[in-house]
Amino acid sequence: MPTSKRFIRRMWKWTPFYFPLYEAFEPLCLKKKIPLIPDFSSESYPTLYTDAERLFQLLSIFLDNAISYASEGSSIELQVVFDGKELIFSVIDHGKGISKEDQPFIFDRFYCADSSRTERQHFGLGLSIAKELAKLLGGTVGFSETKGGGATFYLKLPV
Repeated sequence: MPTSKRFIRRMWKWTPFYFPLYEAFEPLCLKKKIPLIPDFSSESYPTLYTDAERLFQLLSIFLDNAISYASEGSSIELQVVFDGKELIFSVIDHGKGISKEDQPFIFDRFYCADSSRTERQHFGLGLSIAKELAKLLGGTVGFSETKGGGATFYLKLPV
């Protein structure tokens, strides 16, 4: 893939990157009384060859959604796992989750799962942008239901 000013791949250690992400979103979580819990289960991770700005943007979309839809007192976890082939970045929330009817459409452009929301913070673009960013990074995005309620959004990047 050709590089441009908008997409720059570099060798990059992911660990320092997660701290600014945590620091950027922790105040929002504290304001809503939602603990933001970093969970980095492996002792060492491989170096990525990726665009750190686009990765930050993608994970910010996941975190913004988690904070917006989480209920006070629930928690959000940031997790990174290396499975031997891929780094899997996850944002795990313990909110209300995503209805079965909405699940097939959540990555579609302009799709808003909660039609009762009257505030105009979300226009149904975030997850579709995350999907496109994942493609640019050579990865995939997806989600699963979180045990006990909520949603887990993940990005898988090959190393």
